[in-house]
Amino acid sequence: MYKLFSNKSIFIILFFSFYICIKPSIVGSNNNYDELFKNSNFKKTEIQQIISLLENAEKEGINTELLKNRIREGIAKQVKFKKLYKVINEKINYIKSANELIDYYIKLGMKYNNRNYCIESLSILLEKNFSKTDFTAITNLVFLRRMKLEDALILCKLLESKKSNKETKDIILYGLLEELKIDEIKSRIENKK
Repeated sequence: MYKLFSNKSIFIILFFSFYICIKPSIVGSNNNYDELFKNSNFKKTEIQQIISLLENAEKEGINTELLKNRIREGIAKQVKFKKLYKVINEKINYIKSANELIDYYIKLGMKYNNRNYCIESLSILLEKNFSKTDFTAITNLVFLRRMKLEDALILCKLLESKKSNKETKDIILYGLLEELKIDEIKSRIENKK
């Protein structure tokens, strides 16, 4: 008689309170995309096509934050759907290529501090048409010197900033062979002017 709730009632109350607590996080994950596209002029079908790209990228283990940032930029600049879709699709391919190259060197035993940073940096270089051959040449020498992947990327960025000219590339490669420090290689490049 003093029992206010039966075991069944307690279970139902606990179940619904648990569901109510967990529901916002479930809905929140879907709303990430709603928030991403809230200022866009895209049709629902177009938005769904881009979401599909993002979901497939996530399934392949790609960090989608880079892609979401690119989508935000495109929406802010009011880029047309077809162009944005093409850019996102290409960015996914650059990230995949970068992922493969970085993982190859990691499997060889090359040291690194931050895998995601390495993938992001290399994908940006590849997007700027930086040569995979140049990346491989520099990274092989960096690996032989027991330096880190980030060091290879610093030198690749330096080469890319000089528009990948042959003289700069030679200075970098010979500097690595001579076991110069990165700052010494940078100094040689600056002094060649």
